[in-house]
Amino acid sequence: MVMIEKQGAAILSCDPGRDQWNTVLGTFSKNQSTVRSGGLYLYRYDVRKHPSAHGLFRIELENFADESKFHPLGIEFHETSSTLIVVNHHFAGARIEIFNLDTTSDQPVARHTMTIIDPLIKTPNSVSALNEHEFFVSNDHYFRIEKDRVLAKVETYGAIPLGNIVYVHLHNGTSASVRSVVKMPYPNGITLLNASMLAVAATSSCQFQLYTIRSDKTLELTETVRVPMMPDNISFDQKGKLLISGHPHPPTLGRMVKERTQCLERLPDDVSECHTMSAPSWVIEWTEADGLLVSSDQVPHLYETMRTG
Repeated sequence: MVMIEKQGAAILSCDPGRDQWNTVLGTFSKNQSTVRSGGLYLYRYDVRKHPSAHGLFRIELENFADESKFHPLGIEFHETSSTLIVVNHHFAGARIEIFNLDTTSDQPVARHTMTIIDPLIKTPNSVSALNEHEFFVSNDHYFRIEKDRVLAKVETYGAIPLGNIVYVHLHNGTSASVRSVVKMPYPNGITLLNASMLAVAATSSCQFQLYTIRSDKTLELTETVRVPMMPDNISFDQKGKLLISGHPHPPTLGRMVKERTQCLERLPDDVSECHTMSAPSWVIEWTEADGLLVSSDQVPHLYETMRTG
């Protein structure tokens, strides 16, 4: 989800087919025709700003031929240019989709302008935009789980620094150049703190890292902050706080995914019976002045959650 606070709205990336097609956790349906495609939604939560058109609206996708194979994950919105950047875990391989999003009309519309397919964009997860034509993408793994499940798990649990952040530059909306700017273990959520500082969640090593963005768009490690959980998505709010959500306990989550997949195969016409499980995680805050904002009685429970699931 991406907040557009000035508009009193949020953009949501949703994929109801993720139980059957999940390129991060390694669930791949043999019958792709039965996998439901994902979609993007605009939620106008501020009634005062949207008195006649508040609530949840599915975003209409224009000029997008692959909508039936659309599996969105990370999203980013550059408000000034109305540029919407979406990670798409397409059946034929991961790619980045670029849209121009109109949030002002009662029915929001996103016009597809470009698809970026590149060997360096192999396991994209999160996106953070510098402007309408420059952005960073996190590749959470080097080994793709659909190609080598064992090595992907070794990379995850060994916290091996094989994942990377890539810098993408769009050229006149017709082509893109992509290059790797830093390697690290399991880079997940990324967000800009300001024009010269990027925060990256390193999930498997229980930390997030702050990088200075050099003039050539390479990254220089400035600070590493340990957190009492496995950080997943991160966001920087207008009050100057970095919001960090915790990833669910991986073995427990993996078991839940396996059991749910088996349930969906057994009860294809009664899927509600397969969605009774949960995978809770935590959310904490960090500021440069105060550090991690976590109550003292919460920290032991966070570690216990990680240990036991």
